[in-house]
Amino acid sequence: MWGAVLSVLGGTFSQWVASRSEIAEQKARARAESVRSGIPGWSDELLVLVWSFPAVACFVPGLDAVAVAGIERFEGMPEWYQAGFLTVTLAVFGLDKVLKWKAG
Repeated sequence: MWGAVLSVLGGTFSQWVASRSEIAEQKARARAESVRSGIPGWSDELLVLVWSFPAVACFVPGLDAVAVAGIERFEGMPEWYQAGFLTVTLAVFGLDKVLKWKAG
């Protein structure tokens, strides 16, 4: 009698462990896919604001001078910083996906 009870409980426990393992694996795959899709979090929104500010500021009286001064200061930054900023921006916006799509 106890053998049958332990067999049922053992089977149920092993099925539970297997299902938990499968759920954990699916979560890990989803996390990996989100990372592969782009940098997760607020970085996308921040870069959209940074890139949009000069264009929007040109239409707001008083902010146009701030936008011009900011671009001039950015141009004065070292080339390695400018290249790094551009690289991060392209990675966040997914330029690699656009290039793959255009390639076929």
